Amino acid sequence: MIYILAGWQPEITNLETDSTLKMIEAFEQSNFEWRVLVPNFVPFLRYLLAEFRQSADDNFIKFYKQIQNISDANVIPMVMDDLNLPSDVEKVYGRDQVLLLQNGQRFGEVYFNRFGYVKEVHYFKGEYVQKDLFSDFGFILSSTYLDQTNELIERDYFDEKGQVVLTENSNGIRVDAVNQDKFNRLFYANMEDIYSEFLLKNLKHFDPRSDRLIVDGNSRQMMKVSQTFPYQEAIVYSYVDNHSQLTELKAIDYERLLAGKALVTDSLVKYQQLKLLNPLLALKGKVIPIFTSQLNLGASNTVAEQFIYWRINRVDTEFEQLYKQVLSYLSKEAKIRLIIDTPDANEITRLKDILATFIWQNSHIDVESEDYKLFDKYYTAMARGQITAALQEEFELLKASGEKFEEIKRSYEFYHVIQYRIKPDTETFQNDLKQLRLYVNFRNDTNSFMQSMVLSSGVPILSEYSSIYFVDNLNGKHLSKATDLLSALDFYLNGQNNWNKALVESVKQIEINGLAQAIERWQEVLYG
Repeated sequence: MIYILAGWQPEITNLETDSTLKMIEAFEQSNFEWRVLVPNFVPFLRYLLAEFRQSADDNFIKFYKQIQNISDANVIPMVMDDLNLPSDVEKVYGRDQVLLLQNGQRFGEVYFNRFGYVKEVHYFKGEYVQKDLFSDFGFILSSTYLDQTNELIERDYFDEKGQVVLTENSNGIRVDAVNQDKFNRLFYANMEDIYSEFLLKNLKHFDPRSDRLIVDGNSRQMMKVSQTFPYQEAIVYSYVDNHSQLTELKAIDYERLLAGKALVTDSLVKYQQLKLLNPLLALKGKVIPIFTSQLNLGASNTVAEQFIYWRINRVDTEFEQLYKQVLSYLSKEAKIRLIIDTPDANEITRLKDILATFIWQNSHIDVESEDYKLFDKYYTAMARGQITAALQEEFELLKASGEKFEEIKRSYEFYHVIQYRIKPDTETFQNDLKQLRLYVNFRNDTNSFMQSMVLSSGVPILSEYSSIYFVDNLNGKHLSKATDLLSALDFYLNGQNNWNKALVESVKQIEINGLAQAIERWQEVLYG
């Protein structure tokens, strides 16, 4: 049996990019039996799993379900009308929340998840705030009380009948007398101690000769939870798609990792860190594609434009200088289009300001001028089929200006050569991917989920960070410095033969990072 200690947190709202489920896919193909232990409460986990899995919920062993005395698994979650609110409370509906008013004063706020059910309710009590977190089984899971500085006063955890199971405060966690039979002790220092007990109870028949425990090494909490597990030699530590954690290893981490069965990562950057930190750790380390690839070529050859997808971090001074060079490159290449993916909307504002300045410096067109705004208004209305007679007349007058009109038109077209994305969902990215010629990564989280799809589509990858999904100078380029980007763009965009060669190499890498290869490596790691 393979047990996975999942580091899922309550904030998770989507499991589409979750590495645990991708591991399970490989295990099922290998006919391995598996169970996932879930210590933390993850709201609506049943619903999240149903979106991507069809297997029985019994494979997921949840701490909170074991202590909640749930008698009916078919109970539906709560909606707004189910809340027991005073009759004089007024409801003001927003996009994803409802403001509650009583006598004109703020009484509370109701938050909903993307399934449309109540997720949290906050009550404002003057000197403190009460935050109720709701279970997908139709009852309040916990009530958290915070003071005016947002410090925890107390947190109560409830079962299905509304009885208190645990009470947490600054002194620790107390077990309610009614539920003593579910725990070994009446008092615990923290939740990690309780979760450790949960782990040991559910793995009491663990056989280190044939069973394995996979621990999420990126989760400091799960590392602490598993430190008392008696069979350290049967633990496989997983470090997936996160470059920051290995530099934070402590002495006790080294001991545990060296005592473990193996260390699995899908990151070449992380594997290189292992070698630098401790050569013995590198011997334990195994690189396995968690997000596997499969041939699914895009259709960029059928599109006249050449699209570049560029994932960036902050727009600092160094990046701004590079971006200006890229803009200059784009201004000379009429068919190239750029999609910039940034995690922060403020960065888009900065990017647009740099672009506006570039346009002014090269054409003396101000994108904030009334003439430019008229141009923008006209083409926006045209796209919507909403051009009025008055707007058409204004546009014709501008058009009669001759050279000025043409200059505005060129500036407008160049301004819209660039599109922006903020944390795009999978569907949006897949639509972009269909027409991509190049994928550029400047972000230190390589996002294996995205890169596996990029490889599957046959698109060359240019990145400041090494990755299992491309080999330097074969199906992409490792950019040793940011300024190498321009020559790399030119290499593929103006060298059709170079792009075709990269496609051939991508097909080879798709097989190397496919599910069949991943299964072989897992078998070697777990039982080799």
